[in-house]
Amino acid sequence: MGIRATNRAALAFACAVALLVLGSRHVFWGDYFVEAWPAYFGLRTDGVDTFLRLVPAYSGFVTLIGAPTTFLHLGLDWTFRLNAIPGLVALAGLGVALHVRERTHALLALVLTAGSPVAYLALDAGHPEDLLAAAAAVAGVLAAVRQKATLSAALLTVAVLAKQTAVLALLPAALALPKPKLRVLVAPVAAALLIYGGVQLLRPGGTSNLAAQVGAHAGSFFHPWQVWWPFGVPSDPVWEAAGHGATTSPAWLVPIPHPLILALALPLSLLWWWRAGKQRPREDALALFALLALERCMLDPWNLGYYHLPLVLALVAWETEKRRPPVIALATTGAIWLTFRTLELRTGMAPMLMYLAWTLPLGGMLVRQLFANGAHARRLVPAFA
Repeated sequence: MGIRATNRAALAFACAVALLVLGSRHVFWGDYFVEAWPAYFGLRTDGVDTFLRLVPAYSGFVTLIGAPTTFLHLGLDWTFRLNAIPGLVALAGLGVALHVRERTHALLALVLTAGSPVAYLALDAGHPEDLLAAAAAVAGVLAAVRQKATLSAALLTVAVLAKQTAVLALLPAALALPKPKLRVLVAPVAAALLIYGGVQLLRPGGTSNLAAQVGAHAGSFFHPWQVWWPFGVPSDPVWEAAGHGATTSPAWLVPIPHPLILALALPLSLLWWWRAGKQRPREDALALFALLALERCMLDPWNLGYYHLPLVLALVAWETEKRRPPVIALATTGAIWLTFRTLELRTGMAPMLMYLAWTLPLGGMLVRQLFANGAHARRLVPAFA
């Protein structure tokens, strides 16, 4: 027997509150203090020009959600907590929206969404925008799986405006529908061009920093949990002294990873759509998004633990739509915590090998699920209405 909707909502709320409390204990030491907070403080003290000059790359979230909260004059910690609430609500809503019949499966699914340890990593790192982007992106694909195109387009628009990496959810959502709906693609892209482009045009310097604004370059941060690690070069002593590590990205690699991540999303998505045929299980679009999210992490030289939040949420949604307990999502969450928290290392080959030890099998499982069999060997499993 499952859990009543009211009880699921109460549990999701409790998980979200716990995440908020635990994830906002060290705001001063996170990226929020050095990335978003200067723009908010500048807006409050010096006006819009200073805000636009200091706004970080995820300017959609900072402009639409973060900026209005600064006028409440609540200080660093409480401004951060207010910024985290939309993402926490989205996580809780996603957890409640999952269809799980068994009580233990429902509890596990709620903990892995509304109370996700990977979401805690995002908050602890100072990135509340990642919660909203990941939850809305997975919810958008899930809505498409359930043939709700307009809701999917709205959720994906929120996701892309929260963070640009959510664009990886657009093709899985569009291809999950009986006929790909342009609104699922057009609405998020148009909104992103309007908001991100508008901020870029208005900020001092205009379009000169457009590549950095849209995240086209990987930058110099170079962490061992990615496939490019063996190509790293010694970093500048000043860079190392600032705590960024003794290894950095070679110059030739800097412009490659992010365009490559986007470029691979198109053939992978179209291959699934063609290979599975008209009788494809719609819920496998969530597995496709999980694969694209995993690809993003493995190919990003700046990879960190909380980058995997879309992956974990997509796995939870996929497994529950398949009427399975979310054990793959649970194992992935454990592997992420072990890799990035318990045994975190940033030198040598061991961190990369430990990371690849679970990401490669996970990627292989997803590839096999999506591409190993054609439509003639597969049975359409209708999603929940």
